[in-house]
Amino acid sequence: MFGSSRHLLLLAGVLEARALAEAIAADLALRRRWRVTASLSGELAKRRGESAFPAEMVRGGFAGAEGMTTALKWDRIDLVLDASHPFSPEISDQAHAACAAVSAPLCRFSRPAWAPEAGDQWRVVPTLAAAARAAPLFSRVFLLDGAPEGETPPDAPRWRAGDPLAGMLARDAIRATGPSRMSSSPAQAEAFAAFRDRRDLWVLARAHDPTARRFPLPRGDYALGRPPFAEAHERMLLMDYRIGVVIAQNAGGEFGRPTLAAARRLGLPVIMVERPAPPSRQVMEVSAITEALEWLRRRLA
Repeated sequence: MFGSSRHLLLLAGVLEARALAEAIAADLALRRRWRVTASLSGELAKRRGESAFPAEMVRGGFAGAEGMTTALKWDRIDLVLDASHPFSPEISDQAHAACAAVSAPLCRFSRPAWAPEAGDQWRVVPTLAAAARAAPLFSRVFLLDGAPEGETPPDAPRWRAGDPLAGMLARDAIRATGPSRMSSSPAQAEAFAAFRDRRDLWVLARAHDPTARRFPLPRGDYALGRPPFAEAHERMLLMDYRIGVVIAQNAGGEFGRPTLAAARRLGLPVIMVERPAPPSRQVMEVSAITEALEWLRRRLA
């Protein structure tokens, strides 16, 4: 089937990675010429499910740049499209080193960062540790972390705007899971580590899947569910838990916008963690799916 095709490795860490795979599959010329393999981490693959991508799937990491280099050679990868998460810079570093080692073209998909709007009360800080230090004493914090993005399971509790009964039942379902039946993602684990010494804070964080782990901070809880959420949902969440400050990593994309809009509407301050500084190297970078498709077409010319 792929005898005359070239092989594209898609490093998938953001929601747009699925849209990229779908766009390639929908383009007849690209679909005929490109065989697409999407690489997700084990956790992200579990969250999304294999049916989420119109492409071959591989699970797990590459064990560093050397492992990725071996994979590129073994699977005869012709080029790499890096759509990893902006707060997972180690993946981009590995892709750059591996592509350089095998002379494979590399393109980085980097969606735009969020920008403050009228009415926002942002304080921009460089790291999660700085965000933890900046949180007011004894405040109740909602931690909008930069975790890898997944699909919403059909049974996830949801609050529907304009439906008070559904909202009440969803809140009860979230509380019923209890702080002992949630787990954190690796990105959240890093965030929690930054807040470990702030024992005065009460922290609310999103949890995607119930497990046997306990909430890792002295004071706080998980809220069960996965995005996307409506702004009304996020306002109710912030009010229900009496949140006083939102701490966010500037991952960009659509998932966090409703939370930021809800904070703006409620007049809540936001402590925004900047993205890691991009490495000083020459890499083709695009910020839109159409630009990524055009890059692929040029590689066929």
